[in-house]
Amino acid sequence: MGTLDCAEFYRDFLKRKGLKALRVFLPRLLSWTRLTKAFETLVYPTKKSAQTLPDAEILSFAVLPAYRGADLAPALFLELMRRFKLQGVEQVKIVTGEGQERAHRFYEKMGAKRVGWTSVHKGQNDSIFLFELR
Repeated sequence: MGTLDCAEFYRDFLKRKGLKALRVFLPRLLSWTRLTKAFETLVYPTKKSAQTLPDAEILSFAVLPAYRGADLAPALFLELMRRFKLQGVEQVKIVTGEGQERAHRFYEKMGAKRVGWTSVHKGQNDSIFLFELR
């Protein structure tokens, strides 16, 4: 899943589905740790490190285990990039946790370049990749 603007995505989601999401996720968010992580995710787009990057972003990218190794992931990635390009996007950011080495290798294989690090959640480092669509 990708978005042209992460901050706008979260604003729109909260406006349109906020109450429903709260009812669904409230029982899961009742721990302070989970509530804090949810808040950190929502405010990440406003962090200084995020503001110097393009708005377009891959929010989530996953393939079911049964379909891994069948070249489905590269096809899905390239289709998402094609759709971004149709929208006039020139660069897409990809933020992944430091322990996501498999994801890092995948994005590098697809041509994304690691351009830095950030921290979406306190105490955790995340790699920032950029994929050029020009």
